[in-house]
Amino acid sequence: MAKKLVEVAIPPGFVDGTPRQVKSRWIRGNHVRFRDGRLRPIGGWQEFPLSRHSANLDSAVRGHHQWRNNLGVGLMAFGTAGSGNPNYGKLFGVEITNPGTFTDATADTTDGSADITVDDGTAFEVGDLISGAGIPSGSSITAVSTNTVTISANATATASNITVTVTPTESRQILVEITPTGYQATGDAEFRPGYGYSYYGGVGLYDYGTTYAGSGSASYSRTAHWSLDNFGENLIGCQSGDKGIFYWEGDVGTAGGSPTLAEEITTANGYTETAPSAVAILVTQERHVLALGAAGDLRKIQWSSQETVDVWTPSATNTAGDLTLQTTGYIVCGKRVQGSTLIWTETDLHQLNFLGAPLVYGVSKLADNAGTLSPYAIHSSSEITTWLNKQGFWIYDGYARPLNCPIQDRVMRTVDWSQEGLIYSGGNSEFGEVWWWLPARAGTVGQCGYYVIYNYRDGVWYDSLNISGITRNAWIDKNVLNAPLAADPSDNKLYMHESTDPAQTTTAEAETGSIDMMGGERFSRISKIFTDSDQDTAGSINYQFFTAASADDTETISSSFPLEADGEIDVRLQGRQVRYKVSGELANDWTVGNTRFETHIGGRR
Repeated sequence: MAKKLVEVAIPPGFVDGTPRQVKSRWIRGNHVRFRDGRLRPIGGWQEFPLSRHSANLDSAVRGHHQWRNNLGVGLMAFGTAGSGNPNYGKLFGVEITNPGTFTDATADTTDGSADITVDDGTAFEVGDLISGAGIPSGSSITAVSTNTVTISANATATASNITVTVTPTESRQILVEITPTGYQATGDAEFRPGYGYSYYGGVGLYDYGTTYAGSGSASYSRTAHWSLDNFGENLIGCQSGDKGIFYWEGDVGTAGGSPTLAEEITTANGYTETAPSAVAILVTQERHVLALGAAGDLRKIQWSSQETVDVWTPSATNTAGDLTLQTTGYIVCGKRVQGSTLIWTETDLHQLNFLGAPLVYGVSKLADNAGTLSPYAIHSSSEITTWLNKQGFWIYDGYARPLNCPIQDRVMRTVDWSQEGLIYSGGNSEFGEVWWWLPARAGTVGQCGYYVIYNYRDGVWYDSLNISGITRNAWIDKNVLNAPLAADPSDNKLYMHESTDPAQTTTAEAETGSIDMMGGERFSRISKIFTDSDQDTAGSINYQFFTAASADDTETISSSFPLEADGEIDVRLQGRQVRYKVSGELANDWTVGNTRFETHIGGRR
């Protein structure tokens, strides 16, 4: 029987379609990416190390910002959802510092005991290394309680006031609450769309303008968000529920101390004028603070005088002013983009144009149907501005236009659009990626467990399974940290991504579409698979095969075959077409290139 070696080179990225439309392509997977044309797992994740003095996030994150102060110290802020009155959302600040080695000359040890007493245990952290007279080499701190420090090995001597040296093993940040006094950051609101019925001015069961709450009507979550930006080295922001604009000078305080709280910009707090209410804010490149949806008018844009946060009344001696958008929607957010400022409403997109005195700003509409319900569905960086709404993916590159996505139909089918306000995007600049975290129809309500990635440098797309196995409601690109940071709404913890825990056993996988054997004209028997990877360790990657006689035929599924050390896997497969799945742990950081099949020609039926 004739034997032939067939090499299969599958292009990078996922596609969606019928079985014949997606032949010889990657079609789906979980926890994988493509880089330089090769398939590989994404990086893993591990919990963001917080000091034992740190506060904890109280609820899901609904906004974030990162920046540096004038001394170069990294700062972060997180706003949470809360659960409604009286548990309003909170604002937290984080200062990113690099802890140094320190000594303490007040330590008392007891021979045979793991407990050391010190005058003040505030600076000691669990996990740090500790050394000194009578302390075994390699000892670490396992617990701290007031002035008692417990170490991993018993001391070998009894002594008073010895000097111990503590060497930090990792950076630990302090998360502190900085919510303005009296701030009422309301949680998500549920509403039911509909206009009711009755003649204009009349009285009916459901009057015009009221919402219909009858059986079977759809329920939508209108999500409240925090809008945060930095004005120089300080933080300015608001929350769309409370709407008060606040200011924070970026002082989280010392461990165990009291931080400086953010405060609303009001005359009662010593500011020149009280800032207008707003659903979102933005600091423009010209150093004006924009209040979006200002003073109760959801189409109004009001801006402060240049270089101020508290001069809002226009006069001949300042540049404060306002304008109103001509739109059918309400303002959701604004973003600084490449050389411009964009304003999104729920229905359309507008460009804010700097004109200079006396008008200061003008506005022009860029696109209908390009709006958003989530300010964090938009990712904007120096490389790309892109976003997602019910109409699909969009990009701004001087023009606002739809962004072609080969898996868009699958995304549209998978996302629970009744929770559109939860969509959260972020960059992963190391890999040239934009990530969207999305609520799935099959997922947990209130959580984003499905993600889509656009690799804009390679021009390819890939997504997770509709239940990816992890949930994230916020994503922050590396900047003040050396890795992306994400928030998990299932436990309200922060996780560093592209930072694989050595013990992580999470599996990545990807499946191909069907590959025709002998052009699909004849049945073929496959006796050997020649793999192509950068792994020399047998078993680090597993292969599984699916054979069938036609696109709609029931597939025969093989057992799982581990990678062989010599790159050859002996199999017994038969069909007109075959497809395969590769899988492996994230920690192995494997790649897969072209696969070859040793085939034997069979009959036509």
